[in-house]
Amino acid sequence: VRAMERAPNNDAVARDLVAVYVQAGKVDPALKVAKDLQARKPESAAGHLLEGEVRAFAKKWPEAERAYRVALKVEPRSGVAAGKVYSVLHVAGKSKEAEAFAADWSAGHPADIGMRLLVADRALRARNLPLAIRQYEDALRIHPNQPLVLNNLAWALGQTKDPKAVGLAERAVAMAPSSPDVL
Repeated sequence: VRAMERAPNNDAVARDLVAVYVQAGKVDPALKVAKDLQARKPESAAGHLLEGEVRAFAKKWPEAERAYRVALKVEPRSGVAAGKVYSVLHVAGKSKEAEAFAADWSAGHPADIGMRLLVADRALRARNLPLAIRQYEDALRIHPNQPLVLNNLAWALGQTKDPKAVGLAERAVAMAPSSPDVL
């Protein structure tokens, strides 16, 4: 709280204070910090993203979605806000809407791999290997030298017994030889 008094316009301090309040289960003070940040910086998505986090913590999915969508209106190119909308839609049981949102976002932001990776990782966890493979391949076309993406694509291809998996895994290890995730 003292840090906020000394640095009231510092987004990182607000974010950390919200995290402390949320960890303590104090939703109302956390929301107050988020709302104060929104009032101080109406041109920034940060306060709305924080509000979304607090609402998501409280499992108030419609309110979290609304806050994330406002963040996206304030900063229409925010991949972070778009990812939050996608994730909260899934958690709220709106999977079809989430997938449509992700497809629209990716079409409108072709150089942004963040959404593709969210979709791919979710698909991989759900064992939807064709979707995961397609999304990882799209991400690699945009940024070809991402060891974790290569690694995850190799894993997904390996699950389908695709012989390309070994070569991709070797490439990932060559690029990140000390990464525990890749190894």
